[in-house]
Amino acid sequence: MSVTWVRRVPEWGAALVLAGFVLLAHGMTAASILPLYLAAVSPALCNADLVHRRLPNRLVMPGYAVAASAITIGWLMGDRITPTAGIAGVLYFVFLLALSVLGGMGMGDVKLAGVLGLAAGGLGMVTAIASPVIAFAVGAAAAIVALTRRTGRSIPFGPCLLAGFWSAALFF
Repeated sequence: MSVTWVRRVPEWGAALVLAGFVLLAHGMTAASILPLYLAAVSPALCNADLVHRRLPNRLVMPGYAVAASAITIGWLMGDRITPTAGIAGVLYFVFLLALSVLGGMGMGDVKLAGVLGLAAGGLGMVTAIASPVIAFAVGAAAAIVALTRRTGRSIPFGPCLLAGFWSAALFF
């Protein structure tokens, strides 16, 4: 699979575009803090997973601290983030952990799913449901393409997870 298109668009440019979409779609609220962090790291995560088949902990794990900070800031400012965020984060994490134990997912995908669930849940229940549904639809399409091209039996799933999150966050 060629990833030269990823190298043509600077990561910071894509990050700025995503951040702009977050602010246009949701404004600057406590629930926007984690999606803004994800905007900053999504291009690098996609690039790393497409090229190296890894989602670096140094980009994924700070998302949990950002989520805790966003919830605290929201509580202090009276801009509540609903319990949906925590529930969605745990469910998405546990679901992908089960798939990982069965051999279908990497642990980077599992950790990223928890962060994405927290972010999507903070934006609302519809976003929390749509995010994994879209991610798995994109993953299924990518797997079909990989199988028809005979490029291998596995695909990097991080970009699919991120595509699901960004589609849900911006359109639901």
